[in-house]
Amino acid sequence: MEPAASLDVPVLPARGPEDLLAYAGHALGRLPAGSLLLITLAAGRLRAVVRVDLPEPSAAPAPPDPAEAVEWARAVAGVCRRDAEADAVLALALPAGPAPGLDAPSCAAALTAALAVAGRPLAGAWTTAGGRARPWSGRDRGQDHDVDPRSAPLSLHLMARGSVWDRAAAPEPVPRAGPVPRGRRAASWRAPAADDDAARRVWLSQWESVLARERGAARPVTAEGTAPVSGTEEHPSADAAVLGAPLTLPSWRDALVLHAAVRPGDPPPEPAERERFLIAGSEQAPPWERLDRLRAGLRRLVPAAPPPAAAQALALAGWVGWARGQGSDAAAHLAAAAELAPDDPFVTLMRRVVDTGCVAGWAAHPDTAWRPGA
Repeated sequence: MEPAASLDVPVLPARGPEDLLAYAGHALGRLPAGSLLLITLAAGRLRAVVRVDLPEPSAAPAPPDPAEAVEWARAVAGVCRRDAEADAVLALALPAGPAPGLDAPSCAAALTAALAVAGRPLAGAWTTAGGRARPWSGRDRGQDHDVDPRSAPLSLHLMARGSVWDRAAAPEPVPRAGPVPRGRRAASWRAPAADDDAARRVWLSQWESVLARERGAARPVTAEGTAPVSGTEEHPSADAAVLGAPLTLPSWRDALVLHAAVRPGDPPPEPAERERFLIAGSEQAPPWERLDRLRAGLRRLVPAAPPPAAAQALALAGWVGWARGQGSDAAAHLAAAAELAPDDPFVTLMRRVVDTGCVAGWAAHPDTAWRPGA
């Protein structure tokens, strides 16, 4: 699932699926195949755009499980319901494949029913592929239309205002762990012996150079303080060990999440609010640029790290992807983490969260959602 996004635009008419695709494409930065796009409406005005993975048609002889389809549809409708001002929803199915058809997706009936129960009835729905769109609800059901969202009037207006298309068209490949460190390199990856608050604060200050894009080499963390190490900027092996080894300590890992999710200078969250930050559900939007840099830094650690630390770096990068609302990205990182540490509690928990379709609170509301290129 991708984050709820919206555009601040004057009142302009959306004349059909072409303009709706344009609005969604500019709000999300792309129109990826294999997606179901949901646009909430309030008194006829376009609001939030949410992207979910379109359920793939079953290749098995048996039909898909209706109970699973209903559960999935309820979860999707629940996300739309979080837009408290919305009174209806529009849907756009973008099937994947070499020659995708324009039939209604297999989830159409379950989704229509779930949205009605959630108080966000389906006001219009189309399947679009290959420059064509076909409604699967409403009076024009089954009638194809030519669509070119990039040339739609709404798209041209948004581009004139500086909006950019395809800001993140291709997903980043998941980094892979390299050779297991040995000898002195392996010793440098030992986690701190004591879960010491002072040492943890030193470690967070080292990560601050990544989160704030500051230059300078990291220093190894001990209970007593720091000692210089050699190395260059882009996480050489010594600096990678300094930043990555403590990730195997759950309390340090959680502290890093909170450190990245709070703006510098802001007071630390209260205990109850800390829990909401850790589950990406606080009412206050996080500083997404810091979480983006955290994710990038974690990904850079993976090739140099031994399996336990690499698994934590991948899992935490997956957590950021989940918090962004990017379920596919999160699942890919967590699957790679599970290959390295199949029984790790954090990896197992996050995989369960993502696999069951649980949506991060931040991703479900336009005021707190991540936006590509923002």
